[in-house]
Amino acid sequence: MILEVGVLVLGLVMLAFFSDKTIDVAARLAATAKIPPLLIGIIVLSMGTSLPEITNSVISTVSGHPEINVGDTFGSSLSQITLILGLAVLLAGPIREGRKDVLLLGGCAIIGAMLALFVVESGEITFTNAAFLIISYFVLIFISNKYTVKDYAAPEGKEAKKFWPWKERIIGLGQLGVFLLGVVAGSILVVDSTVSISTEMGIDSYLISFFGIAIGTSLPELFVCIAAIRRGQDELAMGNILGSNITDTTLAIAAGPLVAPSVLPDAGLAIGTGIYLVVASIIVVLLFAWRKKLDRAAALVLLGLYALSYLFLFA
Repeated sequence: MILEVGVLVLGLVMLAFFSDKTIDVAARLAATAKIPPLLIGIIVLSMGTSLPEITNSVISTVSGHPEINVGDTFGSSLSQITLILGLAVLLAGPIREGRKDVLLLGGCAIIGAMLALFVVESGEITFTNAAFLIISYFVLIFISNKYTVKDYAAPEGKEAKKFWPWKERIIGLGQLGVFLLGVVAGSILVVDSTVSISTEMGIDSYLISFFGIAIGTSLPELFVCIAAIRRGQDELAMGNILGSNITDTTLAIAAGPLVAPSVLPDAGLAIGTGIYLVVASIIVVLLFAWRKKLDRAAALVLLGLYALSYLFLFA
């Protein structure tokens, strides 16, 4: 058991480390290549910080454990909009944003969660369902793009063009390949250790994925959010969290089933956690829009919502 836990921790550390490196290199390469801000937002910002969830989705589904995919995806989405956002505010300071922006981007995140819940409600994720979620991802990201990308793409683009000559860009491509392999390796360790731990302890692997793996795969969002708040880029912090939730509940959850359509062994848990995710997302978005900010008091409410998920499930 100790060995399996150690492997799980190692896998999560690898996911956090290599995902962060991948995002940094990919952002520089994309900006250097003069890719439009819209595509940088879609490919790098929202997809980049959700890379651990996307990789886990494919690895777990192909290996015959789709419950780990759904558990990690729903758990990460809940963690990000409650636990991660609350911790970021407590550690870095308040986030202030206009009501219109919060409602639009938050509404897209809620729609993404509802679509994911609708798909898993049947107990299986078919190729058609997966394709539907992926199309929904591009639609929702397109709608919310203006609120998540502008402050992120321009500075990175200037820095990349100034400091990245052709030789370093080629080296960057090689680094990108190595970092992506590191993400895949970390995901394999996480999935294998989760299956081993759940078997030995007699605990459903969905629950371990929802509460354990989800926090680990949400670490990139925490790091990016804290850094953005400390730089005074509140819009980026909000866009990172809510944009990642859109990505997780559409693209990430569909990535695995698109390759290998799957049937959930226990759809009841997925439905229960999906409902809680939707309700918690609505509460957070309305609270944020009502006050036009998330301060220490609001952060405590967010942490409370996350803690209540334990009581909700185990009750």
